[in-house]
Amino acid sequence: MNWFSSLSFGAPWILAALVALPAIWWLLRVTPPAPRRTVFPPLRLLLGLRDAQQTPARTPWWLLLLRLVAAALVILALAEPLAGRAPVLGSKGPLVLLVDNGWTAAARWQARRTLMDDLLHSAGDRGVVIVATADAPNTDILDAARAARVAAALAPRPWLPDRRTAAEAIAHMKFSARPQIVWLSDGIEDGHGQEVAKILSHAGALKIYGDAQGPLALLPPVSAANGFTLTAMRASPAGARGARVAAIGAHGEELAAADLRFRDGDNRALAHLRLPLEIRNQITRFAIANEDSAGAVQLADTGGAMRRVGLVSAASQDEQPLLSDVYYLERALAPYAEIRKGTMSDLIAQHVAVLVLADIGKIGGADHALVENFVKDGGMLIRFAGPRMSNGADDLVPVPLRSGGRYLGSAMAWAEPQHLAPFGDTSPFAGLRVPPEVTVSRQILAQPSIALSGQSWARLADGTPLVTAQQRGQGWIVLFHITAGPAWSSLPLSGLYVDMLRRLLALSSGARTQALAGLSSLPPVTTLDGFGRERTPPAEALPLRAADIAKTSISASHPPGLYGAQGIETPFNAVTSHDTLLPLGDLGSTIAPYEGTHVLALRPLLLSAAILLVLIDALISLGLRGHLPDPRRLFAGALLSLLVMPLPRARADDTLALKASLD
Repeated sequence: MNWFSSLSFGAPWILAALVALPAIWWLLRVTPPAPRRTVFPPLRLLLGLRDAQQTPARTPWWLLLLRLVAAALVILALAEPLAGRAPVLGSKGPLVLLVDNGWTAAARWQARRTLMDDLLHSAGDRGVVIVATADAPNTDILDAARAARVAAALAPRPWLPDRRTAAEAIAHMKFSARPQIVWLSDGIEDGHGQEVAKILSHAGALKIYGDAQGPLALLPPVSAANGFTLTAMRASPAGARGARVAAIGAHGEELAAADLRFRDGDNRALAHLRLPLEIRNQITRFAIANEDSAGAVQLADTGGAMRRVGLVSAASQDEQPLLSDVYYLERALAPYAEIRKGTMSDLIAQHVAVLVLADIGKIGGADHALVENFVKDGGMLIRFAGPRMSNGADDLVPVPLRSGGRYLGSAMAWAEPQHLAPFGDTSPFAGLRVPPEVTVSRQILAQPSIALSGQSWARLADGTPLVTAQQRGQGWIVLFHITAGPAWSSLPLSGLYVDMLRRLLALSSGARTQALAGLSSLPPVTTLDGFGRERTPPAEALPLRAADIAKTSISASHPPGLYGAQGIETPFNAVTSHDTLLPLGDLGSTIAPYEGTHVLALRPLLLSAAILLVLIDALISLGLRGHLPDPRRLFAGALLSLLVMPLPRARADDTLALKASLD
């Protein structure tokens, strides 16, 4: 941008002082400089003695020019020159600023603040009204000093603005003259854009500014087998645009990151974060890099790290422990989860995160609907095959199954027991070592299909599925095609069995503890400001009703953040999966961009230059009066000191070399 393409002055009448520069030139010429004292030998003084009357020499012309330039710079600085395209206020009445300060304006807040400063500077002595659309409307008429303080204290809020209420408050004001109204919009349509523009146009002369790019928002992450899928959205689909999303830990460290790109014509872009399942519970937030707003942040569920597992088995309670499926499951899961036993309905009522069914062939009655809703709401269902499932299963399995089973290594089978194949890169078990001694002697087979390959997380050496999975709603259904005990496989006797179950626990979305489930209201633990930064909950923040958290909107009473109790918080984010961003429609007037509207105040630069010239003039004056040493003498002294400087002595380790050279 060419700052000097447009030059204006805040106090142009001061420029009349430039007429006095010729008078200053004349005064400086007739004022002689101070005499310079020079010591001469007596004989030379007598030889050079003249009878004519001597007059002092005049000030050199270049010194006069230097002083005049300094005086001109001071005069220009006092005239308050401005370089750039200063905003033009058409109406002569008060200045009214309608400022969108929701989270949608936070990412480029500095551009809005700069424009506010330029508008206040252009307003001069006019009365100013500053109305923030995300705050309670304040229609007080302010002077220039108070308006500058209010504008400096204005900050974005973590909720959406209410423009209609703010516009109606301006329309009800009584002005002595038609005001100049400037709407600093965020460029996002809230359904009342045209109505707000119409109200403001009737109230005064309206000028609208908007952000050409608009904000970016981050939708809730979707859990995948090997990471998370993140979706970012924007308002305008015009042009290509890139962004970077990251998973952030508790101490602000970046655990994983990925780039996404909006193509021309698209208002959504996807990115996949690949990260080991062991560090899933370390994620505290997902964020769009360099997009500082509450809408670009998705807080993670900190309660997900606490796993409560429910075990259900169809086996008899009198079964021998070493033959019981529950025995092996309990031994594998007990060090890493809270184990509960009971019926399906009882365990779901206890808010378990993972429900493990050992050889439950068909889930019938009311339990089927309970388990189905449990999975859709984010729970994980892990099922193990067995004799009962070989006779048929319900639809709560990831893949269709064949009746009967496959026998390997028995007296009636030709095939030998199968070993496990290495886990694929897309499997949550990727990276785990497969022990060569683990074999499978019987399994439930899946019906062949095109989708079977993508749903298989573990396979036998011959390619048949060992573990299949399917995501339903927000949760997962995982099926081990073998028993939970060693009846069909030696896998439950190995350490790989424990590692696989731990990976599945990490993949689950977690559960609310009994303390959180029993709360009728969730108080705020920490909240976000408009820039997406964590802060202590403000005094006006109220608890959320646990039963209505999904229906509650972000507001000043309920800002985004973590609600609940310390250590068992639930996230309440500014953007949900149902939100969209739309650009402002046709408002009947041109929307000016924020870019290119800034002006540069030249007063500090001109004053600095004038002070520098005055210092140079002072040094020159001291030199002409003989109060400064002759530069030639300084140079000669420095040269002489270099010549007489003693040479450095030889170091001890150079003694031998010096002696050899002398010889």
